[in-house]
Order: sequence, then C-alpha cells, then structure tokens
Amino acid sequence: MEEELSPTQAESEAPPTEAAFGLRAFSPLRYLNYRYLWTGTVLMSAGQWIQQVTLGWLLYDLTGSSVLLGALNGVRALPFLVAGPIAGVAADRMDRKKLMINTSRCTMSSGRPASSLSACA
Repeated sequence: MEEELSPTQAESEAPPTEAAFGLRAFSPLRYLNYRYLWTGTVLMSAGQWIQQVTLGWLLYDLTGSSVLLGALNGVRALPFLVAGPIAGVAADRMDRKKLMINTSRCTMSSGRPASSLSACA
C-alpha cells in the first residue's frame, strides 16, 4: 500500500519549477567576465539609444522636417545593412581572434577623429 503524503511533504519533495527557473535565468551572472560583458553591453546599448534619440531630436528641432528625420535613421542603418553580410562571411572564414583584434583597431581608429573634432568644438 502506498502511503499518502501530507501537503507539506508533497511540496518539499516536488521538483523546483517556477521560482527556480527565475533564479536560474540569472545564473550566468555568477561569472565575473560574463558580468563585465553584460554590463558593457547594457551601457553601450543605452548610449546608442540616447544618441539615436538626441540626434533625431536635434535634427527635428533644427529643421522641423520629418523627411530628414527618416533620412537620418536610414543613413545610420546603412552601414549595418552593407557590412552585416560581409562581416558574416568574414566571421565564418577568418580566425576569430584576429578578426576581433582588427575590428577593435578599426573601431578605435574611427573614434579618434570624432573625439578630436568634439574636443576642438
């Protein structure tokens, strides 16, 4: 004969479900390098959204043209549309470490003129 369990015994022997899943979703954050990556990604993404809103607001405030606002967003998306497929092929065919180093160099070299222009203004 099977012995019936009281509700408290049944709950204690049941496998974890909802609560454990919620905590398990954050388990990668226990790794320091992943926390650095996650924090950097969140801050970079927030910065890009702030820049997007600020540029749009400035352009619309200066010109009052919604057509130019749409053109601005299209021009900002153009490098991703062009470089995306090329970068996908490069990621498949090249050594990833060299690719990341070269990408970082390109990013740094493109940021230098922008920082010097903003310092002069």
